[in-house]
Amino acid sequence: MAGGGQFVTRTIAVVAVSLGLLAGAEAASASTIVYQCGGYDVCAIDPDTDAGPRQLTTDGRVAGVTRDGKTAAWVASNPIRIVKAPLAGGAETALFTGEVYDYPQISPNGSKALWTWFFAGYGWYTYVYTGPPAPPPAPQYPPAVASSTYQTTAGWMGEEPIVTLRGNDSGTLKAQICKAVDGGPMCDTLLASDPDSQLSFPDASPDGSTVVAIHGPAPSSFGTPVAGTIALYSTQTHTRIRDLMPGASEDTHPVFSADGKRIAFERDGGIWVVDAAGGAPRRVATGNTPFWGGPKTVPGDPGDPTDPGDPTDPATPALKLKVLGKPRIKTLLGPGLRVRLSGAPAGRATARLTVSSKVARRIGLGKRRILATATSKSGGAVRVLRLRAKGPVARKLRRSKPFVATVQGTVKPDGGAALKAKKNLRLRR
Repeated sequence: MAGGGQFVTRTIAVVAVSLGLLAGAEAASASTIVYQCGGYDVCAIDPDTDAGPRQLTTDGRVAGVTRDGKTAAWVASNPIRIVKAPLAGGAETALFTGEVYDYPQISPNGSKALWTWFFAGYGWYTYVYTGPPAPPPAPQYPPAVASSTYQTTAGWMGEEPIVTLRGNDSGTLKAQICKAVDGGPMCDTLLASDPDSQLSFPDASPDGSTVVAIHGPAPSSFGTPVAGTIALYSTQTHTRIRDLMPGASEDTHPVFSADGKRIAFERDGGIWVVDAAGGAPRRVATGNTPFWGGPKTVPGDPGDPTDPGDPTDPATPALKLKVLGKPRIKTLLGPGLRVRLSGAPAGRATARLTVSSKVARRIGLGKRRILATATSKSGGAVRVLRLRAKGPVARKLRRSKPFVATVQGTVKPDGGAALKAKKNLRLRR
C-alpha cells in the first residue's frame, strides 16, 4: 500500500462463533432497537411508540438483537462472555466464554457472533469458528480468511460475515465490501465498492440487495473511518446508490430495520431513525451502537393481530395505557404524572409507578420500589389518573438523576377479571 506515513501493521480478527439458539418466550415481538445507553448499560426501545427505554443490563457491551426482535445480546464481564436473553423476559444464557474485543454482534438468527480483534504486528485477519470455541485462555485459531492489511470492519449478510476492505492511497484499488468465506481469497465475493472513500460498518438489507455503510476519509494509511456519511450500495451493480443524508459527515453504525425499510444510526450521542428511501431523521434515544430487530409496531392499530387485546374482538377487551405529556421527575413531584387508561369496562382503576430494586437503591429508597399510586373507584371506558410522589420518596427524587421506571394500570370491572397494562419509561429531570 502506498503512503507517505510510517508503516504500521495491526490485526483485526473477525470471529464468528456458532451458538445454540436460546429458547425464548414465544410472545409476539415488537420493533426494538437495542443499544448502549451508558458506560456498561444496555437498553432497548421501541421507536414506533411513545414508551421510553428499558434497561436490559448494567454490566454489558451491546452485541445486537435477532431479526425477529425476540432476543438481545451483550458481552458481560467476570468472566468475559457473550450472553443472550429474551426481550420478553427470562434468564440470560452464556453462549461463549473468552475474550471478546471490538464491535461484537450476533447474526440475524442469533446462531453466530462476530467481533473485531486488534492485534498489533501481524496485519488484518478474519477468523471464522464453525464449531465450539477452544477453552480459554488459549484459543486455537482456525484458518484465516481475508487475511490482509486492507481489511477493516465487519457485519452480516444473512448468516454470512461481510467485511470492508480499504482502497489504497494511489487509487488503483477501490474500497470494497465483500463476503468473507473460510479458505477463500481476500475478497471472496464482491458486494460493493467506492471509488473515492474508505468504508466502515457494513450491514446488509434482509433481502441482500443493498448494503448500508459509512464512507469518508480514514484517519491514517491503515485506519478506517469511525464516522462519515451514510450511503446505500447495490449488491447487483456493486456501486453507491446514493448518500442517505447528503452533507451529514459525522454519522456512524448504520443498521437496517427488520423489514429493510428504515435505518437506525448513531449521531452526536444519540440514536436516530431515517427511512431508507430518504427524508428527515428523528432522534429516538440517547446512546450509541444501535441494532434493530422485530416487525414495525403500529400503535392503536385495531387490526393488529399481534395485539392480545384486539379491540375488534368484543370478547377480548384490552386495557390501553398512555402517559400524557413528557415523563419528568419534576412533574412527578408537582402536578403529577397523568396516566390515561382506556378500552376497558367501567370499574375500579389503579395506577402505580415502580422501579427495579437496583434503581431504588441508587435513588436512596432502600427496599421501597413503589414511587407513587393513584386510584379511581369508578369511571367510564376512559379515565385519567395522576401519579404524585409524596413524603420520603419525593425528598429522594428531588436529588435524583434520570432513571427508568414502570407504570402499570389495572382496571377491575364489576364481576369480571382484572385487566392490566404497563409501560417502561425514562423519567428525566
